[in-house]
Amino acid sequence: MWLNTDLFFLSYLREENLVDLDSEHEAASTDGAGLYLSRCAACHGEEAEGNRSQMAGALASMPKWYLEEQLQKFRTGQRGAHPKDAHGQKMLAVVQGLDVAEQIKIIDYLVKVPPLAQESTLEGDVEWGKVLFSENCAMCHRYNGQGMSGFKSAPLNGQQDWYLLGQMEKFDQRVRGYHEDDASGHKMHLELDATPSREDRLALLAYINSLSEMYPIEKGQER
Repeated sequence: MWLNTDLFFLSYLREENLVDLDSEHEAASTDGAGLYLSRCAACHGEEAEGNRSQMAGALASMPKWYLEEQLQKFRTGQRGAHPKDAHGQKMLAVVQGLDVAEQIKIIDYLVKVPPLAQESTLEGDVEWGKVLFSENCAMCHRYNGQGMSGFKSAPLNGQQDWYLLGQMEKFDQRVRGYHEDDASGHKMHLELDATPSREDRLALLAYINSLSEMYPIEKGQER
């Protein structure tokens, strides 16, 4: 019964002490750290730092609301179900192998993991990237690149440049944002259409990389 419950609703019940997750889910017998290491670390890294060989982004910098939202998208087929998204399909399979209680435990663990500094792997014009970011990205992703739950805009600050470039390409190819109910994905299609050149995107990513120094991520802070 609980396995079909919406992730956000169950999270609310947990926070309000209206349900005992451990008694409702015999499968959720290990803590969040153990679940993360056994189910997620092979792709996302033991410190949730991300792994380029798996094209798996950093999770340590992600706020709670975004982790919940993306897991919900995987659960409902809004992400990871496109036949051309090999990495997304792998993530989809992992999510489907976890019940809701286990997902919540993993999220509770991740929000306590300190974010790690990400090294630049791509080169671009930082000053031009600042202009492009201000014109095309800051309204939703905020001036500091940390995203905003109200806009359903992903945090960019603290994420690897190679991962963000890969996600841009997925949005371009409609491999991400393909689902009719994925409003934020459709919005990304429109925004990326405004910066189609690789030069512009590398400039954007160079500027986004600089944001982590100007605006370090504070875990637990509402965004």
